Amino acid sequence: MKPARSTGKTCTLLLSRWSRTRGLTWYAALVLSLPLATAWAASPFEEGFDTDTSGWTGLNRNLQHDASGYVFIQFPELPIAVPESAAIQALSGASGGAFTGNYASANARLMGLDFIALDSMPSEVLLRWTGTNGKAYFISLGAMLSSTGVWHRFVFSLHDKNTGNWVGDPAEDFEDTLSQVDKVEISILRGDETLQRYGVDNFFTAPLPEVDSIQQNNGTIRLHWIFLRVGTEYTLESADDAGGTYTPVSSFTAIANDQEVLDTAPPGALGKVYKLTR
Repeated sequence: MKPARSTGKTCTLLLSRWSRTRGLTWYAALVLSLPLATAWAASPFEEGFDTDTSGWTGLNRNLQHDASGYVFIQFPELPIAVPESAAIQALSGASGGAFTGNYASANARLMGLDFIALDSMPSEVLLRWTGTNGKAYFISLGAMLSSTGVWHRFVFSLHDKNTGNWVGDPAEDFEDTLSQVDKVEISILRGDETLQRYGVDNFFTAPLPEVDSIQQNNGTIRLHWIFLRVGTEYTLESADDAGGTYTPVSSFTAIANDQEVLDTAPPGALGKVYKLTR
């Protein structure tokens, strides 16, 4: 049986597609729009590790599979605490190659995972991805872990370096690196000298949510969102313009990958801009 999942939100989906309304004419902004295609293996996919490690590997420590459906690495008990790191890696053969290749062409603009510290807190956890061009980007998860024994869900934007709060090589190399990903890894620096186990589950890439149609009926704005993640709680926010102050319109839990969301407050003369957060 898997340990309990944390119900707290550990990360915000920082940016999704937005839509503007002007009078009775409705526009879906395409600033983040990318064609859905497959190139060099990479594809939106979720790995649940239901039966085995699915080709993922361990660096410095063996990767093990738990029968309840997740993978983990284990640091042994030591006489004294010394620095030691290991990593859970997805190389070209992992998950059928779903997490290496051209993320940009595959429209993979979100990256997420569930992580658990089973026994004690790590000194650091980094989510990192690299490209065949030698560039790398990473983000620290350590400070966002609240306790041991519960799963924490993390979701990060791959729209650009700054939106996802990625650290690493220059922002101007982000898109090029995203088109040639050759490795994804979760790097873990052990905590104290006790036996420690750290697990990963439900690793995924996915498109950013977007609006594919907008309608106005009797003053109600109907926004049809696609690429939602079932079971995820979202908040729809609106503003008078993209640089304005956003206020919540409604919150909802996605029950399907596409879902209609209503705004019953009609737009002003200049229209509205919408964004979706979690």
